[in-house]
Amino acid sequence: MQAEPDTGPVYSVADLGAAGTPDPGGLPPGVWFEPQDDARDAHVLPETAAVFGVNADTRARAYRAMAGKPLHRVGVFRVAGGQIVGRGLVATRGGVLLAGAAITATPGTFSLYPWGALLTCRQDGCLVPKRPGMVRRRIDGPAILGICPGYLIYGHILVDWLPRILLAAGLTGPDVPVIVPAALPGYARELLAMLGIDPGRLIAVDETREIVSVDELIVGGQVRAASHWWPGAARLLRPLLGQAEAGADLPRRFYVTRGQVSNQRRRLLNRDAVDAALHRRGFQPVAPETLPLARQLALFARAECVVGESGSGLHNSVFGTPGLRVGVLQADTLGSFLQASLCGALDQPVAFAFGASPSLTPIANYGDFLVDPEALQAMLDHVARDRPD
Repeated sequence: MQAEPDTGPVYSVADLGAAGTPDPGGLPPGVWFEPQDDARDAHVLPETAAVFGVNADTRARAYRAMAGKPLHRVGVFRVAGGQIVGRGLVATRGGVLLAGAAITATPGTFSLYPWGALLTCRQDGCLVPKRPGMVRRRIDGPAILGICPGYLIYGHILVDWLPRILLAAGLTGPDVPVIVPAALPGYARELLAMLGIDPGRLIAVDETREIVSVDELIVGGQVRAASHWWPGAARLLRPLLGQAEAGADLPRRFYVTRGQVSNQRRRLLNRDAVDAALHRRGFQPVAPETLPLARQLALFARAECVVGESGSGLHNSVFGTPGLRVGVLQADTLGSFLQASLCGALDQPVAFAFGASPSLTPIANYGDFLVDPEALQAMLDHVARDRPD
């Protein structure tokens, strides 16, 4: 019987790929890294992005500072005899490989959700998986790891989760199975099928109840670090456009609204005024999540100008053409420029209108916000290339 995962140092997928091909001595035993990126992908944020609204100067300076930083090295990890011990966690022969976010554990504490529910941290800094009532399972041969953070939210599936599976699948045969969470949404399975990963290749695992041993686990490296997104991920997603509907009846200028999203955070408090202003400029409101996937693809593939609240729906810009103009409405408390990186991968001009948050939630990134009418008009003048009647 294979030894249970026990203890060991913590290795991060992002950290291991941070400085090019890692030195063999820096990898856990039984883990190999195959880089997939190239020099043209070193800097993944456009040099500039138009910024309007609250604290625009501060945000513009923050953006320029981010734009000058390269992304970590992107590639695929092969793990001999790896064991899946949680969401984005793989126990190796020499430690625990963090296949999710780059995080730091300190002795005695490990609070970052969801890993804290599955691991404890010893005084020497090593992680120990908690295993009360866990069921053991074995998968023979190679398999691709699809149990990584982000699989429950459309935007994260699109820009984080799906590219990592495709990255790993590019180095394997067409019959290598993909280990996916049992709770994977149906639309994620549909996206995989549209990209040629047959449902018969999927092996569902409940990572909260099962520890899974795999002869060779193939782990796609992270394709994003905060606001920096690897442009190669866009190339991996583009084949989805072959599944788009004709869409001749769809608008070419529209507004991606989050008004129909239940349990939403970062609510736009003056939505009615913003909707009215966008309507006057010829933008039709669209809720992408209400459309079939093939219809969503067609909507963005034929778009000329899109404005939207920062979030999953607007991330569909990765299916737009080069030159698509994108305007982003975003809370000042949300310091992410991820949408700029997504647009930069396809040469799509982007502008931001930051709105003030009158009150903060316990997690500042989730604060509700108000978009100033003048900032909105300035942003629209920039991306729509027209003037109101």
